[in-house]
Amino acid sequence: MSDAKPPRPPGLLQRLADYLFGYDFFLSYSHGDGTNYPRQLCQSLQKAGFSVFLDQSDYVPGLDLRRETRRQVRKSKTLVVVARPRALKSEWVKREVDAALAQGHTPVIINVNRSVEAAPPDALLAKEALESHWLRLEEPIDQLDGPPSGHALSELIRGFKHTKQETLRVRAMGTAAVVFAAIAVVAGLLGWIAEVQRGRAARTVELATVAANNLVFKIEGSMKQRLNVPQDVTLAVLDQAELLTRSLSEISTPTPEVVRTGAVALLEIATVRREQGQATKAAELAQQAVDSFKGLLQQEPENRQFRADLANAYDRLGEALKEDRRTDAAFTAFQTCHDLASGLDREQSDMPEWQDTVALCSEKLGAMVADASNAGEAEFAKSKVLLDQNLKIRVSLAMAKTPDTLRNLAFAHERLAELAMKRGDAATSRDELEFSLDLIKPVASDNPGRSDLQRNLSVTYVTLGDFERDQNKLPAAIKYYRDYLAIALALAVTDTRDEWRLEVAQGQLRLAAALRDAAAAGGPTAADMTSEARKLAEAALALHLGNAGERAEWKRAAFSALITLGDEDQASGRQAEALTRLQAATDIALALVQSPERGSDMDAKLVATVRKSADAQVALGQRDAAYRLHETLLGQLDAITEAHPVKPATRAEALGNLAWYAMFDRKFDRAVSAAEHAHSLAPETGWIEINRADVLMLAGQTDAARTLYLAHNRIGDSKGAKWAELARGDFELLRKAGFNDPLMEEVDRLLLK
Repeated sequence: MSDAKPPRPPGLLQRLADYLFGYDFFLSYSHGDGTNYPRQLCQSLQKAGFSVFLDQSDYVPGLDLRRETRRQVRKSKTLVVVARPRALKSEWVKREVDAALAQGHTPVIINVNRSVEAAPPDALLAKEALESHWLRLEEPIDQLDGPPSGHALSELIRGFKHTKQETLRVRAMGTAAVVFAAIAVVAGLLGWIAEVQRGRAARTVELATVAANNLVFKIEGSMKQRLNVPQDVTLAVLDQAELLTRSLSEISTPTPEVVRTGAVALLEIATVRREQGQATKAAELAQQAVDSFKGLLQQEPENRQFRADLANAYDRLGEALKEDRRTDAAFTAFQTCHDLASGLDREQSDMPEWQDTVALCSEKLGAMVADASNAGEAEFAKSKVLLDQNLKIRVSLAMAKTPDTLRNLAFAHERLAELAMKRGDAATSRDELEFSLDLIKPVASDNPGRSDLQRNLSVTYVTLGDFERDQNKLPAAIKYYRDYLAIALALAVTDTRDEWRLEVAQGQLRLAAALRDAAAAGGPTAADMTSEARKLAEAALALHLGNAGERAEWKRAAFSALITLGDEDQASGRQAEALTRLQAATDIALALVQSPERGSDMDAKLVATVRKSADAQVALGQRDAAYRLHETLLGQLDAITEAHPVKPATRAEALGNLAWYAMFDRKFDRAVSAAEHAHSLAPETGWIEINRADVLMLAGQTDAARTLYLAHNRIGDSKGAKWAELARGDFELLRKAGFNDPLMEEVDRLLLK
């Protein structure tokens, strides 16, 4: 007899998630054939990590079974028909199959003892299965209702293409976690309210029930059959959760328990809003929670729970304010959290959670001081004091040798590595990073089932890879990026959430960039590295196409992949293919610069990408298109400026490029005006001044052009040598494009002196 234990039945929350967001498999069968086979098949699939609908356990009493069956079939990814004699003649099973087909889902037939082929003519489902060529898994077993074979189970799992509905449920439950937290608060409060306010209890039950039911309905009606929950749905969930929390506070007497649970719920809503890019709203909600906890402390100044809650609220407030770029207010919030936690630690020195909070706030404060735009040696010294305090506490806590305390100690060394790099101390930075790796690597190895630790290790690898690439140590960078990508790929196989696939794409792009850098240096393996880099970029782009959604991170990954592929196409002379890639990258960059998630560098990347596209157009003989592309870009930058300022250097680059392509299209007046405008914004930028001289020369202003060409030519000076190189490079391009002017030869001679 086997000692293996049957899989534990799903818990209440798991079953609720399944009910709301669908299943991986829906098992369709006839009770007349027996229930043992489908029951054991269900248990085996659940043990393998899948969610399964089986009517023996998943129908809720009182539901309209026909309507509920159609609903669950529609929401399930795969309908599995246990094809036995009575099932093939069952009208109920036929209705379930029809419901799946109506959703575009082809059923999978487990053909038990070739029942499909042996079915009588009136078994319409058998006939349809044969004529439609549905996937059939042959299942020869001794008893019609015996246990399923291992072969059928493995084929069923293998045929499921790793797009499990588990992803949708987990993600939806993550974004809607605050909803269930709020509903749990309702459930906990109802009994208490019923005792102290019997006159109001009925109204409370009614409002809470209506709000909860409406919320569940909105989630169910809005979720699409895909792995990414749309942002608008997430935000709608948060709106309903916030409404529920506020409704409860309005109809309940503001006892400490009611106020505290309401503030906790607001903090959870604030956290998710911040993660969804609503930092201003998140800060507003976190501030309300802070005010609530401060009010409670005024009533009970010695209540440690309220002080701990307030410290946590200030930490959440600091994160939201930091995301909202209110750095001074964020610093004050983190400092207050630090002070509150320090006080609690002094009172309860045997409670490591207070030390942990003090360390965390010290780390955040230290990073903020060092990241300040005007940070100098004084700020770096202050940051070092704070980060050393974090390290000291982490060393003490790590004496427990738990995975989490060792992981946090590794993080402390990484923060010190970042500070060392800001100070220009690469040697210390490398030492700290390698020490961090020595800590986190064995922890992750000893806990292979903890995906958070695996990801922590991957982050350390990528940090080391970025460091070595910045130091031009490309072989070391490539090795670290490969280690990072290996972890991301492994996590993406076992957990199909969007985050892990994004990690894979980002790892592929980092490795591709390092390989391209190494290939540019030449050598016998340059061609192989270029080929591998292209394949990695194509794989990253394919991942984006399979996960196209609203997340800015995916758009950035797609942009990087398209640029990599476009650059390689241009270098290989495939200008038409390059233009297609670069135009797609331009569209993504334009969408990003117009969004709140634009980042600080996307404006400049947009300008550079348009320049690459124009180069491809010129190579294809489309000079007018290249010029018009830059006129369009200039208008787009004007529109963008209304939402956020575009840096003068970025606008100058766009104008300088416009001058160049207007000149190529023989629009000399426009070229001169654009060149002069670019000069006014960036008068010390060498290539813009060369462009200006080129434009003046071809516009017939020979004397002005000559003066400008020679003005910066300092014989024997490295800057003069660079200027001459730029000028001759432009002359070569102009001659290839059919432009020639006597001034070119004159300037060539003068620059050679």
